[in-house]
Amino acid sequence: MMLENMERGRLLQAVELLSKHGDLDDESLVAELTNAGFSTVEANLLVVLLPSAFSRPLLEKAGITDFASSISAPTRRGGRVDIPFRTWPMYGEAVTLAREHYQSGILNQDAYKRITLRSAEVNALSRALNEGADVKGGSIACAIVWPCAEDLGYETQFEEETETAKPWWKKLVGR
Repeated sequence: MMLENMERGRLLQAVELLSKHGDLDDESLVAELTNAGFSTVEANLLVVLLPSAFSRPLLEKAGITDFASSISAPTRRGGRVDIPFRTWPMYGEAVTLAREHYQSGILNQDAYKRITLRSAEVNALSRALNEGADVKGGSIACAIVWPCAEDLGYETQFEEETETAKPWWKKLVGR
């Protein structure tokens, strides 16, 4: 599903709201964004993608050179799908905004920091560095556990499950 580009003003509004309510869980943040006029799909995408996009400049500075071109999302039927970032132009716009901030400080630094620290990528980088790992030339992949791909506006195609197509856990429990 292609969503239209989000204009810079709307993206900045989302940054302000996510920063202001940074102590909330993801579902509550989605509610705050929808109350502010974002669609449910936009709100879910912003909560998932904005922290990831904001982490890019920091990860690049740390030496990460290989970034996945998609994000892995669960489906309601228990599978996973890889959704290309290009599907969501707002991700590219958020990365551009983050790079601009990283170079010239166009955002409130505390707001940028609160959003960036929500990202799984920064948490993974932090753990790796704390363990003494050399991350230069490293790779980063993205996966989420919530919301489902369908909630992000991505329509999945389902086939009838065959024995070989069943997830490993269904084979193990005989379902």
